[in-house]
This record gives sequence, C-alpha cells and structure tokens, in this order.
Amino acid sequence: AHARQIDDCLKVLTGLPRADRWTEVKAVLFSSILAVSRRCHAFTVVDCGFNLEFDEEISYDTAAPRRNGATVEALELADLIVVVGAADPVGLGRLIRGVSDVLTAVPSASPYLVVNRYRGGLGWSPREVSQMVVRATGIEAVRLLPDDPTACDRAVVHGRTLTECAPEAKLTRALAEMAAEIVGVPAGRGVRRLRLKRT
Repeated sequence: AHARQIDDCLKVLTGLPRADRWTEVKAVLFSSILAVSRRCHAFTVVDCGFNLEFDEEISYDTAAPRRNGATVEALELADLIVVVGAADPVGLGRLIRGVSDVLTAVPSASPYLVVNRYRGGLGWSPREVSQMVVRATGIEAVRLLPDDPTACDRAVVHGRTLTECAPEAKLTRALAEMAAEIVGVPAGRGVRRLRLKRT
C-alpha cells in the first residue's frame, strides 16, 4: 500500500475503488496497516463510512469474512471514535442510530459527536440541536459545524483541502477548533500550524 503525500504533515491512503471488492480487505491485514501508520505518524484518522452492518449468523464464525470486518477492527483499535451526522431531521436520526451501532460494535467506546452542515434556516438554534442530540444519546460531547457550501465547492473543484483553498472560511476555522479540542492543544494557534493525524 502506498500513501499519497498531500503536504508536509498530511498523507492519504485511499480505499478500494469498488465496494464489491470488500473481501480483499482482511481485518488482520488492515490492523497491520494501522499499526504501521501509528508507528510512522503522530495521528491516524480512519474514515469508516456511514453504515455498520451486523450479520447474526456469521458473528460467531471467526473464519467467515465480514463485510464490515475492517470497520469494526478500526473502531476497536481507535483511541477516539468521531460519529458525524447532518443537522437536518433525517441526518440527526441517522446520527442517533449510528451512535447505537458504534456502541453495539464497541461497548466501551465514548463517541465524540459532530453535527455537520448546521444552518439557521433549519429553525433550531445550535443549543437546541445540541440538547436534542444529548437527550437522545446521553453523550455530552457534541460539536456543531457550520454549513459552508462555497468553501467546500472550492476545495472539491480544485482538489485541495479547506485549509489550502479557504483558510479563513467559517467551516475551516470550526474544524481547526474541533481538531484542537480533540488533540488537546490550545485553540487559536492558527489553522496552518495545527497537525491532526492519530486514530
């Protein structure tokens, strides 16, 4: 496997080009990749996708391949699990179900929740959204990220990160603050100086 160097402090190792090739990703091999990444980098971030699948019939068969085997392996090895959902009613419902799925997979987890694409037009204040999520999940660690389509579109069109394309955008700053909180460094050090790379 080869990681692509994005800048001085960021490398990316992409996944499979086709979902139907999931059997090629063995959990034990994936854990080896994570171990190498942890040895070589201060932080490793794994995007596990949007869904966890559980098959009761094969859950007791340790030899049978599991479609979400690599995902569960990543969750079990993670120092912190970040669960992300959209701020609209459908997205919040999925976020709450996602938390339940994560706790089913890793009962000892203490997820950090992120409500993405928050906008005032939804009719709820940030406080109201946070309170809804806390009541439904019992988890106090909730972070809201603002909807910023202009900055995101610019990053996608140019194939660059938000930090590179829109360093002063509200979403970029919110992400930097969130990363600082997760890593445990003081906020306000500057977007370009913050380096986040661990599971």
